[in-house]
Amino acid sequence: MGETNIFKVLADSQRRDILIMLRNERLNAGEIAEKLQITPAALSYHLKLLKNADLISEYKEKKLCLL
Repeated sequence: MGETNIFKVLADSQRRDILIMLRNERLNAGEIAEKLQITPAALSYHLKLLKNADLISEYKEKKLCLL
């Protein structure tokens, strides 16, 4: 995307909704997609734009399962 224009990123209502959701709690991508009722591909696009604008950050968390 080159230089990110934060105003263009924030112009989309779904991206603003994502920011509001993440302001209050940590959510994984599946939870966000479910709440917004959008496909994982669409969510991935929105998250990419938000990350490029430095509005969100991500981290990976390992889950351990007992067998």
